[in-house]
Amino acid sequence: MDAVTGKLSNYSDWGSKQPDFTAIDSPKFPAQGYKLPNPITVPKVTPKPTDSDQKITVYYETTKASIDAADSTIIAGPKAIWNPKDNFISAKDQNGDAVDYKNVVVTGTVDATKLGKYPIKYSYTDENSNKVSKTITVNVIPSKVSIDAKDSTIVAGPDTTWKSADNFISATDQDGKPIKIEQVNVEGTVDTLTPGDYEITYSYTDQQGNKVSKTITVSVVAGRLTFKEVPETLSFNESKISNRTSETLRKDPNWKMIVEDTRVDKNPWRVTAKLVEPFKNSSGESASGNILLFRKTNASDQWITNSEETNVFDGTSTKGIDDYDVSWSQDSGPIIQVAPGTVKAGEYKGVIQWSLTDAPV
Repeated sequence: MDAVTGKLSNYSDWGSKQPDFTAIDSPKFPAQGYKLPNPITVPKVTPKPTDSDQKITVYYETTKASIDAADSTIIAGPKAIWNPKDNFISAKDQNGDAVDYKNVVVTGTVDATKLGKYPIKYSYTDENSNKVSKTITVNVIPSKVSIDAKDSTIVAGPDTTWKSADNFISATDQDGKPIKIEQVNVEGTVDTLTPGDYEITYSYTDQQGNKVSKTITVSVVAGRLTFKEVPETLSFNESKISNRTSETLRKDPNWKMIVEDTRVDKNPWRVTAKLVEPFKNSSGESASGNILLFRKTNASDQWITNSEETNVFDGTSTKGIDDYDVSWSQDSGPIIQVAPGTVKAGEYKGVIQWSLTDAPV
């Protein structure tokens, strides 16, 4: 048989040398990507010199070898690991049967501790040397772990309490999802009876070993005496320039400041005032004399100047009460008193400095 045309020639059997034979071996055809499933057989043929049209048909099958894998994203960290099996899906041989992972070749690697995009190639070669492959990408991204907390000040005392949740603000895991205070590690404690500064550290470690922490300070004080509220502006009513001394009262007779006293021992305290910037008009001209007066019932009037502190309020705190008003009656307290020739027409502004001291009355 001619290997090219497939025609039978007047040949004898290879073994017996006889012209009669029932089968011949299938010819060897090197064909990449194809296979011969079984030896080819033909019926008994008695070749004759004139038999030139006897043919053999050879069928080729396409390989069913295949491989599949998938891209993925992992979060970087000291404990983060990557396994090639994580991205492998499946592989099949030339017959379409499943291939064991151990017969798959993996090219490339992933450093799960470092950010980046890593190409990984999975390949398989079947028994007929047909090779299939799939390249995927492993994306290593940063963790979204975070934590936040705040400083605070508390007053020492038997009724004072502190817990870690008081200073905790928020925390998130590697995916950026909120976590509760119960999942956070807290180091340090606060003695609410003893004044001092106490450091507290909040920390959290995600699944990949990424650790975040925040250290804050809890200040325990013996109590404090401070201004809790002071209005930014103290305004006075309008007045006309006169050839006689005139007085102008506060525009808001209920104007007040608030003092907070959280001390364990409630000692008396005092508020003083000082004019730290003189009264000036829009042209920058200063009043030629004192114009800010303080009046107190059953006491002599006092000028509020820039040379010394003027006592404007004496207070006494009571146990169990922390807030106290600093205010005066409508015709007492700070008053504008203008003598003839002291000012010109216009709006005058000055700056008063209020001070609070722990002092006996």
